[in-house]
Amino acid sequence: MQKIKEKLQIGGLLDIDKLQKTSDEDLVILMYGVKSHLEKKPGSNSCEIVIDRTAADRIDNSRMHPAHFEDLIIRFEDNRHLTKEDLYRDYVDEAIKAGHEYYKRTAFMTRFNALIKNRKGPDVYMHREHIMGDELQMDWLGPKFEVRIGARGETRACSVIVFVWAASNYVYAQLVPDMTTRTTCDAIRNALISFNCLPRRLVIDNQSCLVNKHGKGQEGILNASFEYFCKRCGIGIDANNPYCSNEKSAAENSVRLVEQRVLTRLEYARGVFTIDECNREIIKLVNTYINNTSYRGGGVKDTRGNIFRNKELPASLRIDSPLPNFIEHHAFLKVGKDYHIKLNEASYSVPWKYAEQYVNADIEGNQITIYDFNHLNILARHPVKNKGEWSTMKEHMPESHKAVKTKELVYQDKSDIREAAMSISTSLASFCEFMLNRGNWFEDKKACIHIINLYKRNFRKKLIYDQAIQKLLHLSNPVLINSYELKKIIKEYEKYASTHNGALPIQTDLFDSIGTSIDADCNAACLRGASGFSDLNAKFNEPAVTSDATKANSNNQNSILEE
Repeated sequence: MQKIKEKLQIGGLLDIDKLQKTSDEDLVILMYGVKSHLEKKPGSNSCEIVIDRTAADRIDNSRMHPAHFEDLIIRFEDNRHLTKEDLYRDYVDEAIKAGHEYYKRTAFMTRFNALIKNRKGPDVYMHREHIMGDELQMDWLGPKFEVRIGARGETRACSVIVFVWAASNYVYAQLVPDMTTRTTCDAIRNALISFNCLPRRLVIDNQSCLVNKHGKGQEGILNASFEYFCKRCGIGIDANNPYCSNEKSAAENSVRLVEQRVLTRLEYARGVFTIDECNREIIKLVNTYINNTSYRGGGVKDTRGNIFRNKELPASLRIDSPLPNFIEHHAFLKVGKDYHIKLNEASYSVPWKYAEQYVNADIEGNQITIYDFNHLNILARHPVKNKGEWSTMKEHMPESHKAVKTKELVYQDKSDIREAAMSISTSLASFCEFMLNRGNWFEDKKACIHIINLYKRNFRKKLIYDQAIQKLLHLSNPVLINSYELKKIIKEYEKYASTHNGALPIQTDLFDSIGTSIDADCNAACLRGASGFSDLNAKFNEPAVTSDATKANSNNQNSILEE
């Protein structure tokens, strides 16, 4: 301050009237010397003070170690990790080794920066033409806005998402509770409903909720659920090239306007209004201070809103059907050999013929819908399961797996097996009762189920099986009573019947031993005969008694056995 006062005193400008009459150019020369002047900034109405420093020009370049600035600039441009300071240090080391004088840092940087500026040329920007109805841009504000979420004054910081039509600069904005794919798609849906039309493409930034990967100059790898949502809406996606904000300049400018003209007028609602109340106020403020105000000096009639309604809206796509809700989409899921897909750490079945193929899945609400590879046919629908849980539909299983599942579901306890056996044969019921009383449920039930299924598959051989069981149950050694021994006896009976015209050795009790174990009752005995088929509960018939009617009946039963 003292130096400024001294210079004003030298110029005789301590008097306020004289100071106000002095021009800016004279005042700059007085303060900074005759080599200073005012220079207008490009693209602005303001000026800057420029001082022509020529100290570097007085350096004898012939005495300095050659810097080879052109080569250094090429090296600097080719390696983005290389700094100007690194280049200067290398130059100084090289000069000292050669025993030469070298440019000091200021002189070196002045020459180096001047050559870079000349190489780049003037700083310019590109004007982009936008077609009406073609492009809708989207971006988020950096600052967040607090809203009330509870009756006790709890608050939550919400993000502000902004949509703008690139040609008319017509704006829509709202708060979203977070920056997830679901909430973003819900906001897009709200914006499209508000516009009452569709763009041909949506220009987006590279937020992680929308874009999985995007290299500069390369295609973006989009989030599958977001891409699926836009596809069902009928709009394309144009991910903005990283570090190229000019590609969505309309969104960048609209974000600034929303922050300046809307949020500054909404401070009274911060932490007081709910998110829905804030969004209603934001829409009113956006229309009042952005969409319905003068645009680019065109007057009140030439607003963003009028341009949108008169030009943008007629050129855009119509909404012919209700806009879709968000669906969490998962593409190209591989079906395992167990004919299940893994989704969010839970497992869901599909028809077994699709094992080791690729399918698609949609999660909407509490339901998962699985489609084929081309997304044409619905393969399955499941309720959403928790982590680690399995959802398997019986109709998706092969027949062999269905049989196992049925066995697990049908025969839950001993009463189920007893009931099933009794409905088929009393002899079968006796066999199952003996097996179930041995004390090992898990192994004993396998024997019972195996013989029950044997009866069901070959019901015409019921008499053979019954007689085989009767013989098995009369064995003196109970250890030999099992399904293996039973099947051996069945084979013996089948072989006997095949060589004796279908006749069987029928075994009947001599005494009534119902409820009495054969091994426990010494009076129990039985006789074996070779008569024809006889009712299981009938007494032994002597084979010597024959007649024409008996022979005819025996032949008919033999033919049945052979079938």
